[in-house]
Amino acid sequence: MFQSCNYFKGRENRFKQEELSGIVIGKYFDKWNHKAPMLKLKNGQNIGINSWNNKSEDIWYYIEIGDSIYKGVGKLDLDVIKPSGYKKTFRYLE
Repeated sequence: MFQSCNYFKGRENRFKQEELSGIVIGKYFDKWNHKAPMLKLKNGQNIGINSWNNKSEDIWYYIEIGDSIYKGVGKLDLDVIKPSGYKKTFRYLE
């Protein structure tokens, strides 16, 4: 079934208005969502990270338990902050 670009643009606009913030306490593949890679945050949020994967560097392997993540309202990119304070930004791909 074909889905229009407007569908994805609408989803992107809604996602842009969300804030994501927390410390990673778990990583798993969601068997109910085509084994999508997910993060469990200390604040209880579970977030999918497919939107930040790319061929040059897989965010799944970069993020570790104890890292902090942040995506502000109005933004699409995700910051991963290591306990050492080093920050790396992953570009949103959809």
